[in-house]
Amino acid sequence: MNKTVQQHIEDDKSFVIVSASIPENTARENASDFIDLVDVADEYNHKYIELRKGYTETLADGSKIEFTTDALLIYEIDRAEALLFGHVFNQRSIIYKDTETISHILTNNDFVGKIDIEFRFDDDDGDNTFSIGDIFNSYVVSVKKGLKRG
Repeated sequence: MNKTVQQHIEDDKSFVIVSASIPENTARENASDFIDLVDVADEYNHKYIELRKGYTETLADGSKIEFTTDALLIYEIDRAEALLFGHVFNQRSIIYKDTETISHILTNNDFVGKIDIEFRFDDDDGDNTFSIGDIFNSYVVSVKKGLKRG
């Protein structure tokens, strides 16, 4: 993992990993939507790093496809605004970290804000021990560009 990215995700500040891509869209549509995502992050003066994100998507018909897309890791963002980014850009989910948890949160119309998976940092019994880096590496393929200060 990029050392600058690791430093940012391991500090006490919040972040969201959000994309603007949709598997059913064309590459051109997804590229245009990503430009819009970057423009909104810039408009609101957010600090972010451009990433390549990869995951397996299950489509409505049950088929699965491997999907790699551009995404932003936006720093120092509150949960409500992070959810809004995911919802406005028609994402099924976001990855959100605050001082207490890192969560996979749904942002589609039926389940906005529903937590799909959550890990707590203060898990004293050790049931949910994890490394932020391990979770980050599960979703991020590579860093495209370094820190952009909004």
